[in-house]
Amino acid sequence: MDPGAVLLALLGSPNLASRRSVFERYDSTVGTDTVVGPGHGAAVMRIKGTSRALVAATDGNQAVGVLDPHLGAAMSVAEATRNVSITGARPLGVTNCLNYGDPTRPEAFWQLTEGVRGLADACRALGLPVTGGNVSLYNESPAGSIAPTPEIGVVGLIDDVAALVGPAFVTDGDAILLVGEATSGLIGSSYAALAGTTVEDGLPSLDLVREAAVQGFAREAIDRGLVESAQDVSGGGLAVALAEAAMWGGRGAAVRVPTSMSPAVELFGESPSRIVVTTTQRHAPALALLARQHGLPVETLGSVGGDRLQIQLVGTSSTGASEERGSTIADVLDVPLTALRHAWDHGLSRALGWGN
Repeated sequence: MDPGAVLLALLGSPNLASRRSVFERYDSTVGTDTVVGPGHGAAVMRIKGTSRALVAATDGNQAVGVLDPHLGAAMSVAEATRNVSITGARPLGVTNCLNYGDPTRPEAFWQLTEGVRGLADACRALGLPVTGGNVSLYNESPAGSIAPTPEIGVVGLIDDVAALVGPAFVTDGDAILLVGEATSGLIGSSYAALAGTTVEDGLPSLDLVREAAVQGFAREAIDRGLVESAQDVSGGGLAVALAEAAMWGGRGAAVRVPTSMSPAVELFGESPSRIVVTTTQRHAPALALLARQHGLPVETLGSVGGDRLQIQLVGTSSTGASEERGSTIADVLDVPLTALRHAWDHGLSRALGWGN
């Protein structure tokens, strides 16, 4: 499949498209304290009379949870916490809404038990208390039970709101780095919902020790003033993360992604514990060194600039040296920002039949 067309289809899919047509109906302004509203990563609210701010994010991975309730819950905690950490905030606690079927049925009770276990394992690994939450059970109809859906909320604290980092690209010429590495597994991804999977595909894997290291790196790098923007790799994979950062910042990018796996996995796989960060060219070596000191893989992908998102996959030879793969349609993605923005802006309205 044409990866550019896949990217546009993903950005326009209901689970990844802009929710503006829904959330703009509600007031997201808290006095004069809302710093960042909904729609572009974590929300931020200033603590009046101080330089500090609260950062909040919610996430839920139902697509993985229906296949592995433990993994789905743990990934939900990891992603919500990651979205707080990449602003520079220190996560403080977790709340939840655990949505499951009739617990008197053994299979539904097993799903609930595994979801709670996944929540607990992730919170212990990331050092977070569960401060409260809600459990919604008996969610069934004659057609059957809902999918296990743990919705996770995380709140963090940033000491100086002026140091806040967002997901959007900031300055032309900034270096783009990927911290963390992709692993195989497309099952449960937005790409799989669009294009299907093969018999070789599996679920993504989550290393909670690696997740904690990625988040610790992000907070330290931001505290040192090395980061211009930070975006997590989650729904839609690396290509969607880059597209969001580009269109939200109004700046394109040209990147080369080293790969030893299929284009689908590299571009659209949703393996966790990865973030895209930008920095000035001067700070790029220091940022890469800090990532390695945290025990993390890091790659310099390219730079910010232009009015298009261009992604080229670069293979690895048997000697470990990088070499450009054939310049085929499967290896190159080149899409204008205007097309990315249009797909993202109107995807939900089209899905709901609102005529936009």
